[in-house]
Amino acid sequence: MKTAGSNDSQSTGQNSAIPKDSTVNFVPTSLKYNDSTINIDAGTWYSPTLHIAKEKVLYNSYLGHDIYRFSWFRSFDEPVFITINRKDDNYWLTIKKLSKPFVNYQEDITFIPPNASGNEEKARQEEHDPMMDALRLPPKIVKNHEVKITKANWDTFERELNKCNYWKLQPSDPRRPGLDGSEWIIEAHFKDRYWFVDRRSPRDNFRNCGEHLLRLSGLEEEIY
Repeated sequence: MKTAGSNDSQSTGQNSAIPKDSTVNFVPTSLKYNDSTINIDAGTWYSPTLHIAKEKVLYNSYLGHDIYRFSWFRSFDEPVFITINRKDDNYWLTIKKLSKPFVNYQEDITFIPPNASGNEEKARQEEHDPMMDALRLPPKIVKNHEVKITKANWDTFERELNKCNYWKLQPSDPRRPGLDGSEWIIEAHFKDRYWFVDRRSPRDNFRNCGEHLLRLSGLEEEIY
């Protein structure tokens, strides 16, 4: 299951696959699925957020070992990225968390009624300015650590993937609901294949895969 988009050979800007260029796409434009080509739309927030987290681009280069990455974006909580890695007989997790969700900031002008008094105008502006300042600031990495795990941990995760038939799942769910909730994305890159699955607030075996990684990570987060 190779990538099939026009970005397949896109350079990340350095050998480590951590892009220097913030405009680099972290996912292909499309994937071959059964006998069709499925367009991938990860939203305008996905690649910028992974760039801020100093994550690696997985789809266009095998990094020398097998990797699954769980990217978890919640509407009201901080983004989390967990990768589970296997190289020979070594198994480990890398765990990252940002300080806040990424916001594609656009300048906002507060509304002040024409008949507002000077005190009211000042109060509205004082309330508005700190909020805008908070939006302007990009997220920061607040957790970034590595945890050794066992082969049994890896095998359990792959059993959960097999239950949901991961490698044959459609990349994007056409029935995905609205804006609130959470985005659950699992990417995989092995020497012979890459895959990407994106689901919003899943309630099935695919959710169990993400929850398994959250348990291994030791993070205590609100799950939705």
